[in-house]
Amino acid sequence: MRTRITFIICLCLFAVGRASAQWAVIDPSNIA
Repeated sequence: MRTRITFIICLCLFAVGRASAQWAVIDPSNIA
C-alpha cells in the first residue's frame, strides 16, 4: 500500500512538472 501511494505521488509530481514545462514553452512571458 505504501509503495502505491508513493508511486501515485511521484506520478502527480511528474504530471505537474510536465504541465508547467509546457506552459513555459507556450507562454514564456509568464516567467518574467
